[in-house]
Amino acid sequence: MRLCTTPQGDVTPVTWAFAPDMLTFEEACCLSGYDRGTMLRVIEVDGVDLDDAGRIGKRSLWEWLEVSVELAHWDD
Repeated sequence: MRLCTTPQGDVTPVTWAFAPDMLTFEEACCLSGYDRGTMLRVIEVDGVDLDDAGRIGKRSLWEWLEVSVELAHWDD
């Protein structure tokens, strides 16, 4: 399944719902909106769970994004 079929990505809640539980690096970049460099930094700080094949857990990525939003708006 191709998650991002347009240049804008068009990631929706439906995209998240039908994404596999374990994501390739490219799928994780697409779903999160992160570029490759940012996703590598997230992985380096153990921000997401990886399986033995190096795939990224969808739930783990979602939780990372939630925390990132909370931290970005900490003082709001």
